[in-house]
Amino acid sequence: MAVAYDAETTCNDASASALSWTHTPSGTPTDVIVGTGSFDFPAAFPTSVTYGGTGMTRVDGQVAGGDFVQSSTYVLGSPASGAQTVTVNRGGTPFNIDAGAITVTGGAGTGASASNSGTGTGTDASSGAVTSASNDLVIDTVLYGDTAAQTVPGGQTASWNASNGVRTTASYAAGASPNVTMTRTHGASVRWVSSAVNIPAASAGTRPVKMAGVWGGFAGESGGFAGGDTSEIFASATRSTRSSRLVR
Repeated sequence: MAVAYDAETTCNDASASALSWTHTPSGTPTDVIVGTGSFDFPAAFPTSVTYGGTGMTRVDGQVAGGDFVQSSTYVLGSPASGAQTVTVNRGGTPFNIDAGAITVTGGAGTGASASNSGTGTGTDASSGAVTSASNDLVIDTVLYGDTAAQTVPGGQTASWNASNGVRTTASYAAGASPNVTMTRTHGASVRWVSSAVNIPAASAGTRPVKMAGVWGGFAGESGGFAGGDTSEIFASATRSTRSSRLVR
């Protein structure tokens, strides 16, 4: 099963100490990715990002302190289903901030398996090579220090796009071995910062099933849960006898 784009939402503000909005998935997400881009004094990553009240992990990002900009990507595996509140708490003195959320399906539900980031000055931005594999999905977040339009090359699909004194966009591309490099072209030569993550696909033969308890998965025919987390559970229903308390 390949990781697939599910839904996107975005939010921005010029002076709030935090952003908060509702993200509504189209299906039952296996992973959620929140990207942020901001122009702050001083430049700093958000102090925290939550999805449905659960803290997300900052996987990668770049701060260009001399130009007061940052881009960062936060990931949560096996998030709660249904509409959820996304909250981004600012890291620097509030000025311009953009943020967006993307949910995906078909992932392993474990968050990101690899990441990379970059920064520079010019019209062309790059995340650098992100280790990936067939059926995975690579997602990037890029901020440019003004509001000119950004374009993505063939092979990448443009996602959320926010502009509030700066412009931050996200895109995604199918995974490929051994790696994928995400790029962007901007309408002006300015400072840019980027971050990208790889969302791994669920193992072959794994069928998502909802159970009460924790997130995890059956580890082979011999039984036992592998890698639990919190909330609900995706498990591999590989035997008909493993039907106790299963809710399809």
